[in-house]
Amino acid sequence: MGRDFEELWSRLVLTEDERHSIDIQEEDVRTEKSWQECSLIGRLLTERRYNTEAMKHTLKLVWRPTKGVKILEIGDNLFVFQFFHPLDRRRVIENGPWHFDRFMLIFKEYDGGIQPSDIKLEEVLFWVRFTIRHWIV
Repeated sequence: MGRDFEELWSRLVLTEDERHSIDIQEEDVRTEKSWQECSLIGRLLTERRYNTEAMKHTLKLVWRPTKGVKILEIGDNLFVFQFFHPLDRRRVIENGPWHFDRFMLIFKEYDGGIQPSDIKLEEVLFWVRFTIRHWIV
């Protein structure tokens, strides 16, 4: 594989128009790994139909990420929530659980090591607080 690449690279010829350089700042470069480190894979816990665009719009308004979020539908009721800053993603994770139109939103952190459709989205962790009062008669 390496030899094939070297051979192809050695045959590369640029035209005069293609020879000018472009300055790219390091902070402008987003690697595939960096977007995955800021992503969640999720779905709504329902088999009923719902308005996908309304869900995307509502979650963006409620979450209010400082750097933004891109919500991509990648399958039937399967979404990638791509945050542009890790603190935005962390805030969404820590301030859950979330729901839309009375349907629970289930999500997991995505690291890119597995196909999103193979991720099991079956549980949501949340706290339940019970207050027990003893009445003295």
